[in-house]
Amino acid sequence: MMDLLKRFYDAFDLISESVNIFIKNIWKLCLFQLILFGAALVVFVPCFIAALALVALRLPGFNPNMTEEVMVQMIASDPVLIVSLVILLVITAAGTIAAGVIKKAAVSRFIVSKICGVDITIKEAFKQSFSRAWPLFMLTLVIILFFVTFLTLGSLLIAVFASMGYNALAVFFGFIVFAAIVFLAVCFLVYLSPLTAVVVIKKKNMFDAVKYSYSLVKGFFSSTFGYMILAVLISFGFSMAAGFINMFIQGIGAVLIAIFNGITVLQLVIGIFMLICIVAVNLIAQTYSDVPTALLYVNREAVLGDKSGEIADLAAKYQDEEDVNVLPSDPVPFNKTPRPPEPPSQDI
Repeated sequence: MMDLLKRFYDAFDLISESVNIFIKNIWKLCLFQLILFGAALVVFVPCFIAALALVALRLPGFNPNMTEEVMVQMIASDPVLIVSLVILLVITAAGTIAAGVIKKAAVSRFIVSKICGVDITIKEAFKQSFSRAWPLFMLTLVIILFFVTFLTLGSLLIAVFASMGYNALAVFFGFIVFAAIVFLAVCFLVYLSPLTAVVVIKKKNMFDAVKYSYSLVKGFFSSTFGYMILAVLISFGFSMAAGFINMFIQGIGAVLIAIFNGITVLQLVIGIFMLICIVAVNLIAQTYSDVPTALLYVNREAVLGDKSGEIADLAAKYQDEEDVNVLPSDPVPFNKTPRPPEPPSQDI
């Protein structure tokens, strides 16, 4: 583990270490994910109930069996209801994003502490990262608003070209917008991959955190991009595995329910047990996603950072004179000065 603080890890080394840390801490990471799930429900359920109550109060003739077109027409006829539903939707989205941000920050704090040899509890991880949730939440909103604005303006221009009869130009511009969004998304994914840990661990403000995150990746875009792609593929693999396991659980559950047909209580118990198993499997599959970015931060902070803070202090402790902590393009080991040339030997 300490080798992570002594040399620059390539994509495959980091992936191997991230899977190792994930497996060793899988149950605690699942608890982080379960807390996120509970927080999301706390936000979603009241907003959903409020939305149903508003629809029932504002539209007495509303019927769930109506066609979608009729429902839309009824809701669209009441501007007060539309504004209220939009507000509830915004509150739900903001609350869900905030819960996700806080959880990701807490996981970063937990993993960094683990690597530093400090065994903190989940409660302590949330407590230490909660004060940094606000700048991280604002950064997340800024990034989301940037992409939404860019996509909206691009869509409007495409619609204008199409309405003027320039269909070929509209298609070409649509391709340009799509390519630009993909390019920007990749840049954000790579250059801001350590951002959460930078905000939480380095305690930098929004703009300084963005610049510092960029500095940790600058010059090593391809290796970081490859690492993030591998991390996404592994997360996707976990999700696929979870899907197959859930299909197996559902199949076994269906057979058991059929066997105990007529025994309502037992069927209910089987159904609840199946639901718990499916939720547990999905939680396990989703817990890996926050590990790679935290691990990337630790390695890049130790090798490319500003040589201040807990990671830098611990890295300096393990970097003795014989360590070769060099980057692919660095002629001088990290945090060291070149040794003077040795005098010529006197042996004959």
